[in-house]
Amino acid sequence: MNEENERESMMEDEKVSLGQKIKWYIVKPSRFFEYFKGNPKVLIHFIMIFILNAIATLISSSKTDEITNQLPKGMSAEQIELTQNIKNVFSSPIVVVITTLITVTVTYLIFAGVRYIFTKLFKGEGTFKKMFSLVLVTSYPVAIAGIFRSIFSDPVVSSDIMNSVLSKVNIWSIWQLVLLIIGIKVMFNISMKKSVIINVGIFVVTTFITVGSAIINSNLSNMVQ
Repeated sequence: MNEENERESMMEDEKVSLGQKIKWYIVKPSRFFEYFKGNPKVLIHFIMIFILNAIATLISSSKTDEITNQLPKGMSAEQIELTQNIKNVFSSPIVVVITTLITVTVTYLIFAGVRYIFTKLFKGEGTFKKMFSLVLVTSYPVAIAGIFRSIFSDPVVSSDIMNSVLSKVNIWSIWQLVLLIIGIKVMFNISMKKSVIINVGIFVVTTFITVGSAIINSNLSNMVQ
């Protein structure tokens, strides 16, 4: 009887459409992660997150190019040519895409690694692959929001404290945080309390680091002025 139930459950899982998965992701994340736990895919979600980040970076880079084309006065022809050549190399789509690929890979490996260590300390059950796939699939809100920010935001934004706080504490990052809390609870079989402690703790620490860096940069700028 149990085997029949398992087969029926597997058949139901196979019939789950992409639309249904998206609906679960938004409305019933716990149900989504129960499904995702049985088949955590890394490659497809890594490619999607990379593409979304690459698009956002390319848009921001193109907007920044319009500003950097305004070179300061007093430069010689040789200096202007050298500056333009260097700028063209670092702003070329190939370099931007390669840089984004490296950044995304390193960032998400660290992002997953830290959570995996703390989850294991709390006796969580699961592999690093599961954690890596989890942090990828929970990053869609932030990655999609990044594209909209790159389109509508000012490319030259001061790194003051408020902007630093808003870059970390916004509806998209909060959505990602909620998904991480539910996802780790479901996929690693730990209590909601432990998952909250892990994820909120990491979120608070990284927010303080971001804000602290902004304060240091602001103080250094004031000293230079």
